[in-house]
Amino acid sequence: MDSLEKRPYVPPKGRTPVVMEPEIRKKRVALLRRRASVMQRMREEMSKDNNERSLEKIIHFGELLENQTEEIKPLGGVPKSWM
Repeated sequence: MDSLEKRPYVPPKGRTPVVMEPEIRKKRVALLRRRASVMQRMREEMSKDNNERSLEKIIHFGELLENQTEEIKPLGGVPKSWM
């Protein structure tokens, strides 16, 4: 008891996890993974030379990202990193 009185409880540092139902969490994680996949494909397309780059694909990826932003709003909100 003396030891506890000398060293008071300090809450852990860092981000506190968002509390949500397991079903919603699964949907949110799936959407986050899908977005990461689209971002990876978009970066790959953007790294190509101008002659090989497809403007239609880049536009399509942009549309997918916009749709995913709308889909994630009811699943805990849009992450700050998406803005």
